[in-house]
Order: sequence, then structure tokens, then C-alpha cells
Amino acid sequence: MVLKVGQVTCNRIGIDGRDRPLGLLSQGISFGKLSLLGLANTFTFVSNDWGRVCEIPIDVLRRHLPSHLDAVRLLALEQVRTAELIADWAQVMQFHNVQAKVASTFLLLAKLQGNPTIKIPTQASLSHILGIRRESIQRAMKDMELNAEIMHVGRSTYVIDRSVLIAHLQS
Repeated sequence: MVLKVGQVTCNRIGIDGRDRPLGLLSQGISFGKLSLLGLANTFTFVSNDWGRVCEIPIDVLRRHLPSHLDAVRLLALEQVRTAELIADWAQVMQFHNVQAKVASTFLLLAKLQGNPTIKIPTQASLSHILGIRRESIQRAMKDMELNAEIMHVGRSTYVIDRSVLIAHLQS
């Protein structure tokens, strides 16, 4: 499947048997690629909002991919991109400061969405993904607005100032 519109939370069952969030993925990401190799998918994906996916039957891909090396190459590159995104989210989780976690999340969302104007998931979703209380996320976002790091421009839409956010993270 390819996510055409929207955002999903990527989860994985941890060694304790609990389903844990790894990060957010945005449009253009494909998932379910491991089934092409006959392997079980180790991730689950949960929609954070409305969205649209393009589903391609696995048997069709298996039948046509071997003769299309460019498509195989693109799928391999997409798998590398997914691993890089999960690594990016792992870096976000390394911050112990709530404000730094939220700031780095906004920077990563801008990277994922390819735009400094970003649509964020609900604060409840952010709370679940980051392991931070919703009230702490609200407070961090309010501070970021006061410091001109972000600007609220519409329902769950913000414009980030990348250089100011990066300077904040480096201080």
C-alpha cells in the first residue's frame, strides 16, 4: 500500500509484547513491502486522521516485479527511506526535554511533508507517540509560539521557522 494523503502512526510490538509507537509517516510512504518476500510485516500502521491509500494486490506485484528491475530498485529505495524515517524518530525520542522533543517533532514533520507549513496530528496522537502528557505538549507549543519558533495558521496547521527551531535545539 502507498499512503497518498494523510498521516499514520507506525507501531511495532516490543519485547514486552506491547504495541509501541515508532513515529509518524506521511504521504508517499509505502508499507507492506516485506510480504513481497514472503515475510511477515513487523509494523502496524494506524491512521491519525482521514487519509487515502492506494492498495496494490501483492500477487500482481509478485507476478510483474521480476521483469521490472526499475520497480524493484524503487521498492528497495523506499525500504531504505522507511528505515531512515524510523531512525529519525528514534533520534527525536533521545531528547529528554519536552520542548526539544516537540521542536524536533515539528522539524521532522516539515521534512516529511516537504514544507515549512505543516499539518500536525492531534495532541492526543502526539502524546501517544512521544510519551509525553498532552498538557506538556500544549505548554511546549505555546512557548514555541511565544518564541516565534512556530506560528499557528489554521486548524492543526503551523508554520515553522526552521533556523530558529534548530538554534533552540543546539542551545
